[in-house]
Amino acid sequence: MPQHIEYDEDRIRQFILEKQANEIELAWDLRDVFNTNEILVGPLRQLVSFAVDELDDLRKGPFEGHQIVTAAWKKEVKGPKNKALIKYGNLTKLANNAPYLSAEECSDVIRYYGEVVEMGGEKYKAQQKARRYTPAPDTLKPYADLDTEKGSFRRGGDPVWKAGRQRTRRPPTTPATAPYDATYDFTYKLEGGISTATVLEKSTVLKIDRVFGLMVAADISGTTTDSIFFVNRYANMFRRYFNQYPLLAGALDDPIYQLLALATLVAGGHHSVLESGLSLTLNRHITSIDYRIGLYTSLIPLRSAHPARGDVLSKLSLAEKNVRNRLMLVYYREPNRIGGCYLFAKDGSERHRFEQLARGDTPLLHSFLRFGSWPTQDQVLSLFERQR
Repeated sequence: MPQHIEYDEDRIRQFILEKQANEIELAWDLRDVFNTNEILVGPLRQLVSFAVDELDDLRKGPFEGHQIVTAAWKKEVKGPKNKALIKYGNLTKLANNAPYLSAEECSDVIRYYGEVVEMGGEKYKAQQKARRYTPAPDTLKPYADLDTEKGSFRRGGDPVWKAGRQRTRRPPTTPATAPYDATYDFTYKLEGGISTATVLEKSTVLKIDRVFGLMVAADISGTTTDSIFFVNRYANMFRRYFNQYPLLAGALDDPIYQLLALATLVAGGHHSVLESGLSLTLNRHITSIDYRIGLYTSLIPLRSAHPARGDVLSKLSLAEKNVRNRLMLVYYREPNRIGGCYLFAKDGSERHRFEQLARGDTPLLHSFLRFGSWPTQDQVLSLFERQR
């Protein structure tokens, strides 16, 4: 049975802060692995260069394409600030610098591409609606199809992405998350997506954060699902057209690239490990990732055979074994007041039990959707019944 700690709010708050700091450092380590391993970042730059070329062709084509590419650029630069777009200024300079992009810059381009796809899809649907009897121009139809495909990666439907995803796109004035203030203040200053979003009290992910002692950020990550869509699309395209380069084509097929979003979004102050990990696990049919909260080695894609797999796994293992990473479930007696926590061992039967209840899947999200904003002891104890 896990250790039960009661009436020791300061000690548990310290556990929470240490766990959050450990997760931030893990993201930095993963980002550095992507940036310093040419066998990882090289193929990634190739994927991004294809996307930049595609967007430049769209920009140079009919007016509707130019309009969407320009509008998406302006939106990304305005905020949360897309640092790669600000740095390079236009698509031509992005294309010229594609061989030298960092991992986070590649991730920024993927965010921009996702915005173009979404805006292009919405524009095409509006054109169709406005032209009841005359077909809309076909310029943006491929992007309407891509937008539908991209949306299919938001698995779990409305309970996850509407009922459970509760946030506003405005900066918080004072975070209502007392145990998490120190790490929140730090990530807020990175001026990423966290600084432009407020997670609301009804958020499913916020409740999970409070129980597992995690960092509050910007709710379940749609940007991660956009990245899954992007890597899947361009890796498949590369395999079809460039299969005469089997080493490169094989590398791009490896699901290890699905970890790019987690590494760069968390390190850049856009999302938390949980928020990205949930999206990766909901799409495990593609990512082969089955994340168990706090058990970071479960983030390694099961089907990965990439040469850099060992470097990534090493960072995940170090974070998991770190003394600051406690496998715990926290409950509350009233808003902002910690009631106690259950502390699990990292090996043996307790670890196994924690693995079963900490799987970042739709059943976990559905369980927390029914909980109150500050989960009680009885609600936390109900998680012990999860068997997967």
